[in-house]
Amino acid sequence: MMLALAYILVKSFKSLKGQSEYEILKRVFDEQYKIEQAEGQKKTIAVPKPKEEISAKSVQNPHDPDCHYRNKTVAE
Repeated sequence: MMLALAYILVKSFKSLKGQSEYEILKRVFDEQYKIEQAEGQKKTIAVPKPKEEISAKSVQNPHDPDCHYRNKTVAE
């Protein structure tokens, strides 16, 4: 249900493009989901990305969008 709501909000409020609240919602959506064609249907659906495809630099907290997990380097 939440996924469908986020997709509807991003599509519905394109006129707010450039406003920080919209941009954060769009960024979270783009980082966490991908749009696919529903099997056997003409409609598109939002599908969660596998965790391997989500960057450590993705938004972790919409109240602090610059905060992200660090990438650990492996010493050789």
